[in-house]
Amino acid sequence: MIQQQDIHTPQEGLLVTEEMLIHRFARVLRIFDYDKAIEKYEKMGQVLF
Repeated sequence: MIQQQDIHTPQEGLLVTEEMLIHRFARVLRIFDYDKAIEKYEKMGQVLF
């Protein structure tokens, strides 16, 4: 398996799926409505990425 380096992840070679990021993001903001979490994540994602 080829390790993929992602600028957005602090650990080199760690592959983090967008879904995992959204779940983590939702937990941090205490958002339990997944659709709402995705919506907020996408808005912030435009800023972050």
